[in-house]
Amino acid sequence: MPADLAELQDDSLRRTIEVDVTIAMAALDVLGVVVLDRETGTAGLTDPGQPGEDYDAVNFDLAAANAAAASV
Repeated sequence: MPADLAELQDDSLRRTIEVDVTIAMAALDVLGVVVLDRETGTAGLTDPGQPGEDYDAVNFDLAAANAAAASV
């Protein structure tokens, strides 16, 4: 985050990023590109032959994605 943001601005920006990531992940889930596991907070790309494109099997942690987005 930019160093010159006030704490309130920083919190607001972090929440906005978290909401944006959540919306994007939900949209990818609806499109069949990812499979969300809301219990564990993870998502995985669909297996080849599933709806969506053929992707390599990749898993990532949604909290880590939010943290990475927030650090930009």
